[in-house]
Amino acid sequence: MLKLFFAPETTETACGMFTLPHIISLVLCLALICAAVYFSRKLSDGQIKKIIRILAYAFTAMEIIKIIYKIALGYTDKLDYFLPLSFCSLFIYCLWLCGYGRGLAYKIGAAFVRGGCIVGGLAFLIVPATSLMMHPVYHYLSIHSMLFHSAMVYLGIIFFFLIPICTNLKPKCNSTFIN
Repeated sequence: MLKLFFAPETTETACGMFTLPHIISLVLCLALICAAVYFSRKLSDGQIKKIIRILAYAFTAMEIIKIIYKIALGYTDKLDYFLPLSFCSLFIYCLWLCGYGRGLAYKIGAAFVRGGCIVGGLAFLIVPATSLMMHPVYHYLSIHSMLFHSAMVYLGIIFFFLIPICTNLKPKCNSTFIN
């Protein structure tokens, strides 16, 4: 089973777009996002920051596994195949900025999460143009991509609705994220 979980691109039939496995995984991811948002609505700033830090470590580790997998199988002809350089990969860097940054560093990370993650994450979940087009839904890269983009949407919603925007126009901000 582990062999199928990390199989090369050509060994198994790809999931594809708008197929039954894609729709099922999309519905599961949307349900996971809704449940996570529902249970996060009463969390304190400290608890949200802890979630952000856990996600930063988890997705960095998952990205390292993905990089090792791609290099081991020789998918090195394009730099963005194995290095996190895409738009959505900025989410990993922003997790670290939001989890550990203060002041301007935090604001930069939060701006991307607020502005880019909901749209970018939902766009991928609906139209998965990369991993699900090359691998079956139970493959590591497919699961990684669906969880990664679900987390993008989740944190985008959390930042958009639960975490206040503190700017110079509103200097009296009580959020522990900025101060």
